[in-house]
Amino acid sequence: MKIINNNKEFLSEFVDKLKEGELIVIPTETVYGLAANALNPIAIKKIFEVKGRPQDNPLIIHTFSKEEVYKFTKNQPEYVNSLIDKFMPGPLTLVLEKSEIIPEIITAGLETVGIRIPNNQKTLELLKLTGFPLAAPSANKSGRPSPTSVSHIIDDYGENNQIYGIIDDGDCKVGIESTILKCDDNKAIILRPGNITKEEIQDTIGVKVVDYIGKKTLSPGMKYKHYSPSIPVLLTDNIIYNLETLNLSFNAEIEDTSWLNEQNVYSVFRDAEKKFKQINIVKTESLLQNKGLLNRILKAIEN
Repeated sequence: MKIINNNKEFLSEFVDKLKEGELIVIPTETVYGLAANALNPIAIKKIFEVKGRPQDNPLIIHTFSKEEVYKFTKNQPEYVNSLIDKFMPGPLTLVLEKSEIIPEIITAGLETVGIRIPNNQKTLELLKLTGFPLAAPSANKSGRPSPTSVSHIIDDYGENNQIYGIIDDGDCKVGIESTILKCDDNKAIILRPGNITKEEIQDTIGVKVVDYIGKKTLSPGMKYKHYSPSIPVLLTDNIIYNLETLNLSFNAEIEDTSWLNEQNVYSVFRDAEKKFKQINIVKTESLLQNKGLLNRILKAIEN
């Protein structure tokens, strides 16, 4: 894999490779993504193969402007305009009715597609140069903790020649995946919590915002176990005192525990599996209130 920082010549090369159907790892504010031309079903199939991702797990597409969001979706509720103006570029994915140009392999047969504008200048520049949106799930092996640095990608894939290259932009600023919001005419439904909260969304739009409580897969991150290190993750009320357990609490609120928050959760998981036999996260009220981080922890625990 070729790793670049901000060399214009190499960025142009990566654009050409995406046009040829190759895979490129892109940085975003949330996590690194494994990207391909979202309008090329053959390239999209490579994402599923390289990640080991089930094809009934839909992908999010990334673009660079409000106009592009409207181009690749249709029948958008009026309040979508306010959401884009307030939160994009940023860690919010809108689930909208897809336009006919979006291949079925991206949506796993759904009539809707998740779309967002990432808040990363290198990736926005890449998107402007390609002329097409990028499908880009997190660039980890399926089920593993998501990558928030290039070293995490190398840990998962080594020198995998199915991935042409990586755009390195250091550590991701947000650290967990985007909030996913299904946009219906009379309500907005949070399918996956993230850095942008239900309250922030409700303050922005004039329809009711609710949490999804069904079991149907309507977006990425809903159906399968995700974000899991190779050692067990526990969520308990107390510290476990032994040398084989890493004890964590939100922002190290509890004495004798280490820091855990949105920015470091995946790094902590990946580091811990090299040194410990299990991870114990001690419940605190502030952790339970942090819906995005709590969701990732519960998904890592899930059987």
